[in-house]
Amino acid sequence: MFKQIVAAGVMAMTSAVAAQESPEAVEPELEAAQTPLVEPFFNDSVSAPINVVCPFKGAVDYEPGEVSCGFIEVPENRSDPNSRAIRLLYTKLHAKAGLEKDDEDDTKSKDDDEEELVERDDPIAYLTGGPGAPVVFYVRRFKDHDLLKTRDIYILQQRGIEESGAFCPFYGTVRPELYQAKNILESELEGADRMRACLEAAKARGVDISAYNTVENAHDVRALRRALGFETWNVWGISYGSHLGQMLTQVDPDGIRALVIDAIVPNNLQDLMRFAKWVALDFEKIFDRCDETTNPHCDGLEERLYAIVDDPWLRVETFDAEAIPAGEVYLPPYLPGLLAFSMMYEQDKHPAMPAVMDHLVEKFEQGDPSIFAGVGNVLAGGGDQGMSSAVRCNDGYFQAAADDLPKDLEEYPLFANALTSIEGSRAMAQACIDAGAAPRDRADYQPVQTDIPTLIINGTWDPITPAPLAELIAPGFSNGRLILVPYAGHGPTRSMSECSGDVLTAFYDDPAQDLAALDASCFEEGVGAPEFVTYQTTDLPLKAAALLAQDERKPLLVAGATAGLSALTLGLGLLMIPVGFLARLGSFGKANTLATGDGLTRFLALLTAVSGVASLGVLGLGAQAATEIAEESLIAGFAHPAPYAPWLLLLTAALGLILVIRTILVRFSQPVRMGTFLGFILMGTAAMALFITAFCWDLGPF
Repeated sequence: MFKQIVAAGVMAMTSAVAAQESPEAVEPELEAAQTPLVEPFFNDSVSAPINVVCPFKGAVDYEPGEVSCGFIEVPENRSDPNSRAIRLLYTKLHAKAGLEKDDEDDTKSKDDDEEELVERDDPIAYLTGGPGAPVVFYVRRFKDHDLLKTRDIYILQQRGIEESGAFCPFYGTVRPELYQAKNILESELEGADRMRACLEAAKARGVDISAYNTVENAHDVRALRRALGFETWNVWGISYGSHLGQMLTQVDPDGIRALVIDAIVPNNLQDLMRFAKWVALDFEKIFDRCDETTNPHCDGLEERLYAIVDDPWLRVETFDAEAIPAGEVYLPPYLPGLLAFSMMYEQDKHPAMPAVMDHLVEKFEQGDPSIFAGVGNVLAGGGDQGMSSAVRCNDGYFQAAADDLPKDLEEYPLFANALTSIEGSRAMAQACIDAGAAPRDRADYQPVQTDIPTLIINGTWDPITPAPLAELIAPGFSNGRLILVPYAGHGPTRSMSECSGDVLTAFYDDPAQDLAALDASCFEEGVGAPEFVTYQTTDLPLKAAALLAQDERKPLLVAGATAGLSALTLGLGLLMIPVGFLARLGSFGKANTLATGDGLTRFLALLTAVSGVASLGVLGLGAQAATEIAEESLIAGFAHPAPYAPWLLLLTAALGLILVIRTILVRFSQPVRMGTFLGFILMGTAAMALFITAFCWDLGPF
């Protein structure tokens, strides 16, 4: 996966989000149509919609009536009068207000906060992105979005994706023996061969590869609007969806009531593919923020990261002979930065970035490939990238990357040389031409000039479609407003649901209003500078993944059993010691107790139990905190307050040792009940065993 990302320049990093919707009313002639509707002199037919059970039923949690699906049929290539028809899946997310109105037989409804909701009759069209992301991705993301309170959202799954006619469903898994690249050039050449093979095989099966482009995608959106019977609708697009939204202003300007585009991809792709430039800008932002904090993970991190970026790729042995027959993969040394780059997409993940980079940079500095065995075994695979490759070929993305690389090599040589190569980028562009998907006439890809009411929104910490691209296109929207969202990642209209719900609803309610007066203060205030979190870095997750990759579960089972029994023993001690104390109080001194003067031993046992249980509790809180910030951050360890846990474990072990010694000494000098004696010995031993296990699994304090 990482090699494919780099080989494409921005292959998996330009994910886009866009939404489509339509009202329930359907023109009678469309509702009754038995044959496609055809406009004269142009092959732009579209069938009446066909209801279908949603293919993701069971994979997404929703109630009946909240989500529905259908198909439309359109020509694959509208410039070819003999083109075959293809079937496209679409999904409707039903407005909450409409659902509550149906339930209550009322025109108004209230949500959990008793807010009055009124259903609007002008839906939102959400244009999917990537290009290549399936519709289920958006259903999960938007079924609880605040925009859905009052408006239906329609989502068209673009041509060439899963149920909409995937033509390379095994793109990432076919011929796994080809995954042997040892450097960036080999990775790009592998990527070019894989893409060429996919597109040529699809052509041989009758797929018109040239028809998979943003112009045809825009006509598909227009076709869905017509099929559903809407004269106009609102449009919302993120990332590639912003490109599709701009193209839609040229293809269907009269059908757009109001437009919101976010995470901007310029229609002419200007500067978009300057990957090295944007990566350099991304790390400048991270390290500038580091300079404003006292986070320990930031100390010397910039210099250390840059020092390894152009090192040789690290050979990692793998153990899945089916997925990786070669038995090895090579990991790029910029992997720590690449993971941080991917985390920049979501502002909720920003606090973990320095910790993740710090830990992974250390692993590359140590040069121990065995620690990455688990990572290497998940690199194969990938799913359908055929449509994505075809669109980026036909739209000129690969060609733009090859054309822009010389500028990046001159201005940002460190990242440009590490992330791509002249020969490799040209090979990717040439593979498009060889497969019959050369860049289309650039007349369709000029900067947009439109007076459609438009909000142009971009996060200032968007790693792949940065704010300068939004500023670049803004002058072409004469009736538009540019809003930059401080510290937000990729697609703030998606991630800032409450703010987006308020601002976009107000905009869609009255697109003719003075956009400069529209209250967008929640966007303009942004999400605040990230507060970087201190992690207890540990190799435990990487070690566990490596063992699982080798199917060596015994060390994990032994460690788990040891830690579990130790925790159980200390937990029982924490429960029983206070119970015993209360029992002795109730017996008025008549109970058979420890020898006189042994209260210190009991107190020491209680401290040991408290310390052990507390250390495990702190680790648990740290693991939960890391998961809430970003699940992938667990690769670095556990978030605050976890750094206190190793010291608590050390204290637990010290108390346990003292407890064992003290118990034995008391036993020799005074009579002690055998049960009490064994209990304290077990507690002390459990405390030491817990620390030793943690230390062996890289959870020691030093």
